[in-house]
Amino acid sequence: MSLDDEIAPITREDAGALIGVLANLEGHSRLGDVTPHAVEHLQRRLARDLGADASTPLEDMLATLITRLRRALGEPT
Repeated sequence: MSLDDEIAPITREDAGALIGVLANLEGHSRLGDVTPHAVEHLQRRLARDLGADASTPLEDMLATLITRLRRALGEPT
């Protein structure tokens, strides 16, 4: 197994970067800057991955995911 094939926990830096990307996406979604098609696709995907109801607003699911990542890093939520 090569280093690229090994399973490794996410680094703090990568988790921080993901939090930033998700927070940006959440903000753009709240402002209506995300196409309806993209919102629907992301909503379905996150509902499935998070075990949320498909009618949950995308912004709420993104906020949940951000909170989970922050908690995983030991940051206050």
